Amino acid sequence: MINKYISVLGSSLINPIVTLFNELEEFSFRDTEDSPVKKENGYSVSIIVLCAILLESGVNRLIYNDRVYDKVEVDFGKARKYLESYIESNNLREELHDDFMEIMAVRDSIAHNHLWLQTLDQENYQIKESELFNGFGNKNFWNVTDKRSKKTKRNAINVIPDQIGKRDSSIVFVKTYNILFEIGKIERENVWEDRKGIRRKGRPFIDLVRKVKPINRKSEYLSDYIEKMKSKLHET
Repeated sequence: MINKYISVLGSSLINPIVTLFNELEEFSFRDTEDSPVKKENGYSVSIIVLCAILLESGVNRLIYNDRVYDKVEVDFGKARKYLESYIESNNLREELHDDFMEIMAVRDSIAHNHLWLQTLDQENYQIKESELFNGFGNKNFWNVTDKRSKKTKRNAINVIPDQIGKRDSSIVFVKTYNILFEIGKIERENVWEDRKGIRRKGRPFIDLVRKVKPINRKSEYLSDYIEKMKSKLHET
């Protein structure tokens, strides 16, 4: 018997993301927002890139569903534009697309390692000036980036790669969760391929998240951990 399946990464990325957050929880960090230590930075940018891949994986799965099951002509590779129309047609919050675009801009900054010329005050170890070299940053990057703060306009995520820390990765993960959770409420039959065939079946994203355990040594489930993460972000 020959089976076919779609090569969607999807839920296989959840546990690696959780593992990275576990490591972040174990670290002791220098208390300076402007310059997170290298270890925090490395884990944080890795989480953000994986979250972006997780998002695009889910959106590409939606595109596949439209093409195969609903016979809609949609181009692969246009996830950002597709999600905008998907959110509008399903009456979802417009902010979800804004969050998606910010995550993609930060992902691009990390993946392409945008180079900034930075002026450092050696006395208090603070960045005084930052200037992006010509050739980096596309239209979306500048649309979502505040040029003064060097952070995204909506969620205040650092866009300078080596300044990204735990708070940034936490914001990105919460926003990723929110986007996929809202999609999952509509796509009850599954955003992710279950690899048993090309049938449209499986579990919604929220059900996958609830199965991931533990998030830390206290044996918190991922869904509970995310709610605590949201509370902490609201406090800052």
